Amino acid sequence: MQCTAIYVGAEDTLSQYEDRLLGEEQFRRFHGRMVSLVINSPVFRTYNLQRRDVEGANRVEAFFAELVAQAGAASAE
Repeated sequence: MQCTAIYVGAEDTLSQYEDRLLGEEQFRRFHGRMVSLVINSPVFRTYNLQRRDVEGANRVEAFFAELVAQAGAASAE
């Protein structure tokens, strides 16, 4: 349930950013928090992979795929 709530909230935040209702600084902070979440939560990474397999790719899935890639790069350093 927590993963679903985070996902829905992230989808809303992305929509606000795309509609220019959210400033660059706000989005940068959101993005940083999401990277941190992905790095520190294997459960959330698994949730996103399973969700993508069931629902297919969309812009939110692409955003999380980018975060997972960034998290993998950060943990490799």
